[in-house]
Amino acid sequence: MGEALSKMIDVERTSWSKPHELEINQTYAAQQCELIDRFFEVGDMLQLCSKLYPMEYPGAGDDKYQHWFITNSEGSWVLEFGEFGRGPTDLIAGVHSNPRGEYTIEDTFALTTAVLERMKRVVGATNYSVALRNCEHMSRYIQSGCWVSFQMTGKGFFRKMYYKDMAAYTKMINKLPLELKEEGEEVKLLYQENESSGRIIFQVMPKTVLTLEDDNSYNILFLGPTGSGKSTLINLLCNRTVNKAAASVHSVTRELQYIQGKHRKVMEDGTSSVRRTNIIDTIGFCDSVFTPKQVLEVIKSSVKVNLCHVDKVVIVCSGRIETHHVQAVRQFMKWLQYKNHRNQFIFIYNKADHCDSEEQKVENVAGMLELLGAKQVTRTVTDDLEEGQENEVKAGISTGFPKKASYEEIAEDYNKLWRATTYDDKKYDRIKVSKESCSIL
Repeated sequence: MGEALSKMIDVERTSWSKPHELEINQTYAAQQCELIDRFFEVGDMLQLCSKLYPMEYPGAGDDKYQHWFITNSEGSWVLEFGEFGRGPTDLIAGVHSNPRGEYTIEDTFALTTAVLERMKRVVGATNYSVALRNCEHMSRYIQSGCWVSFQMTGKGFFRKMYYKDMAAYTKMINKLPLELKEEGEEVKLLYQENESSGRIIFQVMPKTVLTLEDDNSYNILFLGPTGSGKSTLINLLCNRTVNKAAASVHSVTRELQYIQGKHRKVMEDGTSSVRRTNIIDTIGFCDSVFTPKQVLEVIKSSVKVNLCHVDKVVIVCSGRIETHHVQAVRQFMKWLQYKNHRNQFIFIYNKADHCDSEEQKVENVAGMLELLGAKQVTRTVTDDLEEGQENEVKAGISTGFPKKASYEEIAEDYNKLWRATTYDDKKYDRIKVSKESCSIL
């Protein structure tokens, strides 16, 4: 068994050392796109499917892995990473009409124009990798836009096989291949008033991964259900449109975003210093694509290989906080050791501009804290940017930032957001999230 596994790992190492690309065979892809246009139509229903296969090496025993693919509702057309006459070690992504026999339908979803476009972007892919570019990655990308394989997270089957041998390549796990990354929109300044305030000294530098050097930065982790407005709050902190934000039933953030820059970090006594800052925007949970447990696994896996420590956790909710929201948030609070780090957690009830009164905002914040099992903590701090004026900083706050609002209209809530996320005690224990990234780089 050891020799067979060693050969499999050697094959994988070859693929890890190559650029993280699909390596599309353009001629084959063009043929496949014609088949897609011929046999798939917007409005059809598709199926996300999996099938268990035994590991084929001596001594594998009962070990089985999941092969993933997409079918139409009848199961007569299949899109998958397959051999297609090319040989067992030379896979390519394509469409065929050979039914798969018995399999498990994991989900049913509509063929939208976006799904159709994603199908056409992956066919012809030749750079297969079990750990980085496998059939589950591709199938879930078609379904959701997220490049994720749960067999490579947590206690997933492939993760247990390959992770300890991946060394520096672990940061590529569940990251979009280069061809699938969308070009970002032009970064725009939000409020000139903030730019001249002295608070923000932020040259935005989006990053796909972080290194050990980044662990010494001030690391702010944003968490919250889909549609709560995390990306909007991050844009406000940066005073720039660094993240795509939209009201949607699905998470706009398809993989963890690491935004690096510099902030003026303020201590409780009013002293301040300019410090490199990493803001981490996470996948929204509680949408209809991934379960809260799956999102937790994706976020944990990415954070663990990128950071040893987090300095501030910002949990964002809005609207009606449902039971599944509460359960999901509490999972994250437990993972990040809320009971030991209360002063480093901020709870924001966002989109409060829709509330009828200040009393309702206060009630919503109190209700949010009660549901999540959190406590309201109030501190009085000295503001170095307001001539030593003392201000209250609360762990639980409400914010509202209407579109196209002037700075004067949002200034009060902006100041609450700023103080809550950037003011700190003189001494605190950083939240330890991983030993993995510390030892890898």
